[in-house]
Amino acid sequence: MGEGALERVRVFPAQAIEAPPSSGTALTGAAILCPCSMGTLARVSAGFSSNLVERAADVALKEGRPLLLVPREAPYSALHLENMLHLARLGAVILPASPGFYHQPAHHR
Repeated sequence: MGEGALERVRVFPAQAIEAPPSSGTALTGAAILCPCSMGTLARVSAGFSSNLVERAADVALKEGRPLLLVPREAPYSALHLENMLHLARLGAVILPASPGFYHQPAHHR
């Protein structure tokens, strides 16, 4: 992270739909939803903004800004995959959380 980056981080309640990230004029660099539930992913895919998180994602898509979603649930159903594909076609990056412990790696020396 660049020098001074943490000082620029701002936090808003999910219900604060009037917060700057809900507007295209806020000039945010990107929107990152991490972790992203399948419910949130589905609502973003459908363009349904019920809170600030979903609205910030919607704004990123409409303004052509980077949108990164990190789905937290697995395995994926066909509906989950369709929603992810739809968002990818709109320009979002889907980056599934894939922690190494899922495949039970052995420690080698």
